[in-house]
Amino acid sequence: MKYPIPTILIVTEGLTEQKYLNHLKKRDAGYIVQVVESPRKDAISVVNHCKKEISNRGLSLKRDDEAYCVFDVDYNTEQNLMKAINNAHRNKMKVILSNPCFEVFFLYHYMDSVPSFSTPDEAVDLLKKFIPDYSKEKDYWHQLHDRQEGALKRVSRNLEDVELRLGASSRTNIGLLFDEISRRDDS
Repeated sequence: MKYPIPTILIVTEGLTEQKYLNHLKKRDAGYIVQVVESPRKDAISVVNHCKKEISNRGLSLKRDDEAYCVFDVDYNTEQNLMKAINNAHRNKMKVILSNPCFEVFFLYHYMDSVPSFSTPDEAVDLLKKFIPDYSKEKDYWHQLHDRQEGALKRVSRNLEDVELRLGASSRTNIGLLFDEISRRDDS
């Protein structure tokens, strides 16, 4: 039986992530990247929306399809984050987590290490020192792309490296997603 082209489904909590990650789509890559923004922003809802999208799209995580849930620590409780992560893992989905927010990844494009933040606004304020007109509604792929290789060397690949409470180390494990894209590009 011939299977359809493998799909990497990425469900994000917000527009910032969706705009950036949409650039992972490539023509004739031998796989499809689909990026969808969850209508609800809490981690549990992102995971539930991902499960729904997997079903609606007829994807099989037992074959060569993959699903990623992308969300932040910022406005989630530690308990809800654990529930979302456990639910994702039970359903063979991978979690990309940023503490406190996705903008931490953008900061790693400019900094070797990123300070801890108590709020996502603090991360955005620091990012504005590098991107003065920064706005969550804009697309920064082209502005950041030349620095992406360095940023990917600085970020984690392990979910366990990202603490589940605000004020902890500012980290993201987004390297896991980029490694999967790279692996598929190389095969």
